[in-house]
Amino acid sequence: MTGAAADSVLARIAEHVPSGEEILIRVSAELDDDRFYSTRSVVVTEQRVLIVPVGDGPVIEVAVGDLEAVRADALVGGAQLTLERRTLPTVSVPYTGTQSVKFSEVARGIEQLRKGETFLIDPKLDRIAARSATVCCRRRTGCVRPVYVAGRRCGESSDICALTRCERRFWRWPPWR
Repeated sequence: MTGAAADSVLARIAEHVPSGEEILIRVSAELDDDRFYSTRSVVVTEQRVLIVPVGDGPVIEVAVGDLEAVRADALVGGAQLTLERRTLPTVSVPYTGTQSVKFSEVARGIEQLRKGETFLIDPKLDRIAARSATVCCRRRTGCVRPVYVAGRRCGESSDICALTRCERRFWRWPPWR
């Protein structure tokens, strides 16, 4: 998110976070409530969790003290961050499967705040990447580096891996078994 949209979101965050309250987590989710592609920011402080949409939609504010449970739920084709509140309805933030690792770390951090534990999460949330289980087609020569994109060069060889070929060989290698 860049430009005017980013400035708008930052201004809306500043309106809802009191001065002196430190922002501990700020991440973007790529789906809206209807599971369409859109951008929303999830902002966490010691006192509250904010869900800030890019447009004119309402900012959802959840007090950390009002949370009953926080979890990252896996769904078919994606997942959602679920914030269960004691007295009000549950709030969910859907996201695609590629962001699952990042949001499981966010859920862990919010749970730590809710329980009053020491806040310890990976500070580089936007750099956490989901790993592919696909192994390079050059596995028989000792290369076991994951292949992330079809056509990308393997880290250990000069061959170009095709993702479908790698998957086929991974599940059937060696062919005599």
